[in-house]
Amino acid sequence: MKLSRRTMLRGLGGVSVALPFLESAGTVFGAAGQAPKRVVFIFSSTGSVRKNWKPATVGPNPAPTPILKPLCTPELKPYLTALSGLNMDAGGGVNTHLEGMATCMTASQNKGDFASGISIDTAIGKNFKGVTPFESLQFGVNTRNPPNGFGDSFITYREKAGGGVEGLYPEDNPITMYGKLFANISANGAPSPLMVQQLAQNRSVLDFVIDEHKRLAATLSGADRSRLEEHATMIRNLEQRLAIVNTTCTKPKQALTTVGSTSAGSNVRPIAEMHMDMIAAAFACDLTRVATLQFSTGESALNWDDVDKSLNFRASGTSWWHGISHQPVNWDPTTATGNDRDALTAITGIQAWFAERIASLAMRMKGYTDSDGKTVLDNSLIVWVTEVAEGNHRMSDMPYTAVGNLGGALKSNIHLAYNKRQHGDLFATIGTAMGLPGFTTFGRQGYSQGPLTDWLA
Repeated sequence: MKLSRRTMLRGLGGVSVALPFLESAGTVFGAAGQAPKRVVFIFSSTGSVRKNWKPATVGPNPAPTPILKPLCTPELKPYLTALSGLNMDAGGGVNTHLEGMATCMTASQNKGDFASGISIDTAIGKNFKGVTPFESLQFGVNTRNPPNGFGDSFITYREKAGGGVEGLYPEDNPITMYGKLFANISANGAPSPLMVQQLAQNRSVLDFVIDEHKRLAATLSGADRSRLEEHATMIRNLEQRLAIVNTTCTKPKQALTTVGSTSAGSNVRPIAEMHMDMIAAAFACDLTRVATLQFSTGESALNWDDVDKSLNFRASGTSWWHGISHQPVNWDPTTATGNDRDALTAITGIQAWFAERIASLAMRMKGYTDSDGKTVLDNSLIVWVTEVAEGNHRMSDMPYTAVGNLGGALKSNIHLAYNKRQHGDLFATIGTAMGLPGFTTFGRQGYSQGPLTDWLA
C-alpha cells in the first residue's frame, strides 16, 4: 500500500496556511522529521565595490569587509558565504543594465532586452506546485519607475502559456501582499476559526488512514508489515507538524495600513521592513519555499536623499543611485582620490545599507522555530544578487553573497573563490542543495558546468 499526497491533502480545502510541512511525500518534499528548505533572493542594482566587498582571504572564517560587516555579527557570521570569481556571461556580452536584469536570475541568453529562459525562483517554485499555496512570491520596493523600459523592472521570468517566457512584476504594495498571504490567520496571530476547522479535517483524514493501516496489518507479515508501520510513523509525524503550525505560524504585525506612493523614496525603508516581516512569516507558515525581494530597478532612479538625507550617500553633488555608480574612474579604493574616493565611499555605504537589510531579514527568520526545533534561518538560504559587478557595467567576478546553509547542505562562514565559473552554476548548486531534480546545470546551454561542489557540504 502506498500513501498518496492526494490522500494526505484531502480536506485541506485550499486554505493557505493549512498546508504546513507536508514534505514527507517524496524527495521533493523531504523525509519525515525534516524541515522544509527555503530560499529568498535579494536584488539590489548597480553592483558593488569589489575590493570593499570581497574578503581578503579564501577559505573558512574570512575577516569582515566594509560592505559585509553588517552580516559578520556573532549571530550571523556562521551563516555567511562570499562567492567570488563567478561571471555572468550567459546574456550575450552586451554589458548593460537591461541585459543584466534579464540574465541575473535566469542565466539565459538575452532576446532583445529580455530573458529567453525562466528564472531560478520560478524554476525552484515549480517543484512545490500543489505542496505550498504559492509556488513563489515576488516582493518589490520601488520597482515601478524604470528609466529604460520594462526590462529594467523585473528579474523574475516564468513559462508563458503557449510557449516562451514572460517577465513577472514584483508586488510593491505591502498591503496588497499582506491580504494575499495572511487572510486566514486571526489578528492576534492564532489560527482563524476556518483554519482550525481545516486542520481538524486534515487530522481526521490522517486518523482514518492510520485505522486503515491497523486493519491491514492483521493480514500482513514480514516486509509488508514493516513498510506499513513506516507509513504509520510518517503519518504521526505529519500530525505533529500540523500541531506545530499553531505556534510557529504567526501573523506578522501589519506595520503599514496605508501607503501613499510605493515609488516614493521615503517609503523604501518602511515597505522593505514590512516585506521582510512577511517573507519570514510566509516561510514559517510554509506558504512558499521561495521568494524574491527586489530593491528598485536596474539603472535605478532612486535618490538616496529621499530614503534618508542623514545617510549622505553623495558624490559630485548627487545622491542619485545610478548617477553615483558611474562617478568613479578608478575603482580601487586603496588608491582612489578626490571624487573617485567620494563616489566609492558612497557606493560602499549604499551596499552596506543593503547588507543591513539582509541581516535584518536573517534575524527575522532566525526568530521563528522550525518544525525540527531549529530556526527557519537554519533551514533556509538568502542569496544577494545584482545585475552588474560594478557601475562600469562589467559582468565578471560578480559579488555573490549568501546567508544560510539549507539545513547544513551548504558550507558557510567561508569565502569561496572560482576561476571564471558562470553564475548558472551558483543556481544549480542551490537546486541541488535543496534536493530538487533537474539541477545538474542551470540556464543557457554551454554556460553552466554544474553545481559548485566545494560549496556543497
